[in-house]
Amino acid sequence: MAAKKIELVEPIPDWFGKRLVALSLAEPRGRHLLYGNPRTWITNADGAVYAVENIDVIKRFLDALIRDEHGANIDGGASIVQELSLADTMQLKDALFDFFTEAERAILAKKSTPSSLTSKSSPSTPPTP
Repeated sequence: MAAKKIELVEPIPDWFGKRLVALSLAEPRGRHLLYGNPRTWITNADGAVYAVENIDVIKRFLDALIRDEHGANIDGGASIVQELSLADTMQLKDALFDFFTEAERAILAKKSTPSSLTSKSSPSTPPTP
């Protein structure tokens, strides 16, 4: 997976002398899993599935993975989030979640053989009924 580029809805006019019109989010690696999962999937008694976001985990991932639009490190990645609009923050969070969804799909595709068609889920994607 490649880094995800996020075009800012509201650019940051001056981030330490630099105008930011886009950010990128680097792909999480194995070492980042020590942070935990950015969201936990819950199934209630009625069978409805919903996600609970783990804000502290999301912050750690963003701090480690936010880059400028060219892929260069931004010191204190999560601190830049405080300067972003709500829309831009939501875009970053969605990009982080997408990495987990794509990884889960790749795992499931690899496991999809006629002998292993059982439905499984992981903490990063919703359980399948």
